[in-house]
Amino acid sequence: MLTEHDCKIAPSTCYAHRKRLQAPSARTVRDAELKPLIQQICEANYRVYGARKVWRELYRQGHIVARCIVERLVRERGVTGAVRGKKTIATTPDSTVDRPPHPHPSYRPSRPLPTKPGSLEAERPVGGLSNERCNSGC
Repeated sequence: MLTEHDCKIAPSTCYAHRKRLQAPSARTVRDAELKPLIQQICEANYRVYGARKVWRELYRQGHIVARCIVERLVRERGVTGAVRGKKTIATTPDSTVDRPPHPHPSYRPSRPLPTKPGSLEAERPVGGLSNERCNSGC
């Protein structure tokens, strides 16, 4: 189909695509083996373990796996582990209440708001304790 539109395809690309369709990659096979183990470890430990503790537990059970692989698989499973401290939520919006529209939805200022002269500049130190002293005499 692509050759009809004058698109050139290397033969190695075609063979690689066929090979991927016939058999899964080694990474896919290894991930399929590790996902049930990770799920079992998380459930056995009350879903408190994060990626680092899951990786250590796999090592204790005799499964030598790179930590980055465990982190990726734990992230795919959605396991977060225990989070220390309580997250503070100040307010929760009520989705059932209709919010009034903005009082001036089409307001666009024509120019920037005026500021006081020197309000955005840094204040110079008093008494000559600035960088000029070090540059001239050091």
